[in-house]
Amino acid sequence: MKYLNNKNLENILSFILSVTPIGLLVIRNWVGVLLIFAAFIAVLILIGDRLNGIKYVASDRWLCVISFAYFSPVLAILISQTFRQEYQLDYYDSPSRFLLSIPVLYVLIKKNINPSKYLGYVIPLTLYITLVALPFLPKKDWALESNRLTTFFVDPLTFGRYCLEFSLITLLMIKIENYRLKESLLSLIFKLGGAIIGIWLSIQSGSRTGWLSFPIILILFITSVLHYSKRKSIIFGGLVALVASVSIYSTSNIVKTRLHQAIQDIAGYKWDAVSQETSVGMRISIIRMGAYYFTLRPLSGWGDREFEARINDPEVSRFADNYTRQLSLNSGFHNEIITNAVRSGIWGITSVLCIFIIPFIYFVKRINNEPNKYALVGISYLIIEFISAMSTEVLNLKVTATFFAIFLTCLIASSMHKVDHTAQEG
Repeated sequence: MKYLNNKNLENILSFILSVTPIGLLVIRNWVGVLLIFAAFIAVLILIGDRLNGIKYVASDRWLCVISFAYFSPVLAILISQTFRQEYQLDYYDSPSRFLLSIPVLYVLIKKNINPSKYLGYVIPLTLYITLVALPFLPKKDWALESNRLTTFFVDPLTFGRYCLEFSLITLLMIKIENYRLKESLLSLIFKLGGAIIGIWLSIQSGSRTGWLSFPIILILFITSVLHYSKRKSIIFGGLVALVASVSIYSTSNIVKTRLHQAIQDIAGYKWDAVSQETSVGMRISIIRMGAYYFTLRPLSGWGDREFEARINDPEVSRFADNYTRQLSLNSGFHNEIITNAVRSGIWGITSVLCIFIIPFIYFVKRINNEPNKYALVGISYLIIEFISAMSTEVLNLKVTATFFAIFLTCLIASSMHKVDHTAQEG
């Protein structure tokens, strides 16, 4: 047992968190298992410190506020179930992932551990591994989706979003200081190669989820590199983002087709009658349905399926056909805020906003105080996830909720990390 001291445990914890992205898209249950291990090790460290008489000073204010945000999804379920007087444990499955992350966050901050030290290499490596592994993975379930690239246990929307996300994060992690590139040629090629692979994989998935964030993140990247006035940086960044977006549109038939379909779906949508079944049109109808159900039970919510009793209400059937109504019942509302509003009422909306807004404010304050690449990645990550959350669930699925909790925890801890030689980090 002498080798299992707290320092060794801290190194193990840091390693587990560092490699979390690598198997996300290619190994089933990868992130779930790693989170359990990470939480267990974090608790062991806290117990070990307690037994050794190590006492911590009063907790940092931000640590307390972020911990509350992590607790809010569980609290939302509990309050709404209390209003309905029905308690089901399976509702706590995804929210519990944030609860498990609290001791991990506490240990990382109190021990001044930087779990994202090699993020600039781990993220592009994840994209390389995903590309190489795809031909060898089972061709079943989601992998059988016609003309849409993904792995068998990840739906195309999630797969495409993560690949785009990892590509943009890779760009953000390229080290540029005072207009000078601080990467070796080999490192730069490795990162740019990973970013290109990520964009290609996202396009091949046929998913539009999160693509609206592409120009926004490029603008953030440009403005973080340039030292012009904010106005000039934003204008220049906007031009770069426009050129990049037009280039992708011009060279990819998939992007052209999917964009044109979205425009046609929106233009053809009927607000006062039943519309033709289209991808975007059904999403609009489902969101409208969810908003209606929320007004009926703003405090208690409906749980997962109780709104079935009102699924044929005239207020709903006047614009949503039977297939669309059944889709909302069996597949959710394809919108994180609406899904939680229907499930847990106002408490569900509050918890989602806490998860997004509180860390976002923290990252903005960190980046305003001093240049902080982890805060920049944190801001970008939350923007991509929030935009994606408008067309799909990002916190209600176990896998996505788990990765969200782990990755956000790592970025928060790394942005708080006090280090003297940040240029040596990935």
